[in-house]
Amino acid sequence: MKKLILSALIVLATAPVAFSQVQLTLYTGYQFGSSTNYYGYQSGRFKVNGSQDWAAMLSVAARPGTQIEFSYTYMSTSAQFERAGIIDESVGDVDIHYYQIGGVQESNVSENVDLFGTVAFGGTTFAPKDSRYQNNTFFSIGLGGGLKLWISDAIGIRAQARLLMPVTWGGLTFGTGGAGITTGSSIISGDIGGGLIFRFGN
Repeated sequence: MKKLILSALIVLATAPVAFSQVQLTLYTGYQFGSSTNYYGYQSGRFKVNGSQDWAAMLSVAARPGTQIEFSYTYMSTSAQFERAGIIDESVGDVDIHYYQIGGVQESNVSENVDLFGTVAFGGTTFAPKDSRYQNNTFFSIGLGGGLKLWISDAIGIRAQARLLMPVTWGGLTFGTGGAGITTGSSIISGDIGGGLIFRFGN
């Protein structure tokens, strides 16, 4: 799924004239930490620490006020297992990738300002850099809202907040060959940030 969405981003970005309007947003923000229970030979909390994230969003006009949006978000952070608020075992550095497709609904509130809301679906990959821990990929949902401030016809500023929700049925498993520690099924995070919009087409 990740390769498919990234391929679509590249194709759309290299051919904006084929659409009535395309918006490319380069974005950065702060993604909040999250945690969930874990179970195994012991129990406690699995915690992902907050960190800066980076994203690219490609929005294609479907009809006036509505866009189809492809997005990729990357965060480099760290994670650990805790018991009674004390670190029991460090997972170390973890890369988290969100790749989603969804819709954007806009409402023009003044000449240069649009308010918008987003709903997106896709996948999320947790990729520990320590080879003792395996990668985990899950279906995920994204909800967000914010505003776009247009400086000119072609350039604007996007500010938004998002709720990011990997749906980890069965939990994340850390260990070799599926053995080890399994987390609970709820990991809810979110971010707040902004970026530059480049608009192509009419």
